[in-house]
Amino acid sequence: MLLESLESRRLMSVSLSAAGVLTVTGKNDPNPANGDHINIYVSGSNLKVNDNSAVSTFQLTKVKSLVVNLRAGDDNLTIDPNVTLPSTIDSGTATSFAGDVIQGGSGPDLIYLRSYYGLAKGGAGNDTLQNLGGINILSGDGGDDVLINKAVGTTESKFAGGSGTDTIDYSTATYNMILRNGQVGEYFLSNGAPVINGPGLPDAVETMENFYSGSGNDYIYGTSGNNIIRAGAGKDQVRAGAGNDTINGGTGEDALFGEDGNDTFYSKDSTKDFLSGGIGTDKANKDAIDVINSVEASF
Repeated sequence: MLLESLESRRLMSVSLSAAGVLTVTGKNDPNPANGDHINIYVSGSNLKVNDNSAVSTFQLTKVKSLVVNLRAGDDNLTIDPNVTLPSTIDSGTATSFAGDVIQGGSGPDLIYLRSYYGLAKGGAGNDTLQNLGGINILSGDGGDDVLINKAVGTTESKFAGGSGTDTIDYSTATYNMILRNGQVGEYFLSNGAPVINGPGLPDAVETMENFYSGSGNDYIYGTSGNNIIRAGAGKDQVRAGAGNDTINGGTGEDALFGEDGNDTFYSKDSTKDFLSGGIGTDKANKDAIDVINSVEASF
């Protein structure tokens, strides 16, 4: 008789705590062919978790939030739009170039993407997506989303805000960078102008309204909308573009240009900054040693 070794089997687990936290844990199988394919959806008065046709059912009113840990393997997670629960999702580490695929629901999702060549989509809701791996695609979709890049350097990843007022956050970066909608990456100066030049391949950023940079000497460019720009440490140059923008230079000797619109500057850091308001009625919370141009008020 042929017997299967129970020790070699890896199964998904699903459990509901007394506090209403539904925890889904992937089967942690490093074989790419055996990854989880999980769909979480509402059916009538129930919440269902389907993994490769194995279905777990829970009374919807008893579930307050979701926690999904996919663990190792190339996994696919879809939370249907009819699920409005807050969710925390950790991709784990993929084991091939296929990567993990995660689709958030309509609630506020917190997604950690650790794989290479993965895809994470927030869905509707105000979501936070973090890139902790390599070459990944993160899309906020609907809602006011925050997309955070914590990968080392730029890796040719793509960050798309979608609809809503969205934020791209590189605040943990320590290198000199150009941050804007479009290409993002390290730069060198050519005739005084920054030009992207590796060493990593540039990331792609689109449909963002707010921009947070790290501790390098950065160039940050806003849009024609109302932007929030946080420059972090370093000697930064910010050009906010049109719109009523809020600009925080962080620490370091910065050059901050509000350009068109009624802009608000924060430059009180005990270093000498240059502030130019441009067209509009502008105001600044600044140091006495700052050099100002076309800024109408202090506060």
